[in-house]
Amino acid sequence: MSTGRSEKLQGNKGFTLSETLLVLLAWSVLILCLTPIHQSTYESVMETHVIEQFKEDVFLIQHLSMNNHAYHSLRFNADQGYYSIYDSLHRKTIVKTTLPEGWKIEMLTLPHVVYFNQQGTIRKAGTMRLSTLDVTYKITFPFGTSRMRIEEL
Repeated sequence: MSTGRSEKLQGNKGFTLSETLLVLLAWSVLILCLTPIHQSTYESVMETHVIEQFKEDVFLIQHLSMNNHAYHSLRFNADQGYYSIYDSLHRKTIVKTTLPEGWKIEMLTLPHVVYFNQQGTIRKAGTMRLSTLDVTYKITFPFGTSRMRIEEL
């Protein structure tokens, strides 16, 4: 009886230590090679999301100025890296958006506080720069139109 059991144990061979280490090494190298690709993809998606969110926030303040009242403003805080939509009539912040770490806002000719009139047109036109870790965008708010232009530099 004991000989049958010992034959079964000898028939069930597992992986050797060297085979296991070789497979773990191959997986480690594969993961290390793919991680930078995922990081750059993540940064690209995040950059697109932040730019689209900024466009939506500008559209929101234009909409609020046209439909509710012209007391809404878009306020940029370049030192702390955020912008907000502020309601001066009710004295409260509606939306505050913080930019990702490493991004910078540089106000060129655009004032730090931007107002839109009841037609959705900016009161004082100007330009600003939004710099990511890799790319710089020039954002222009022109006279007489209700849209802004975003150019990659």
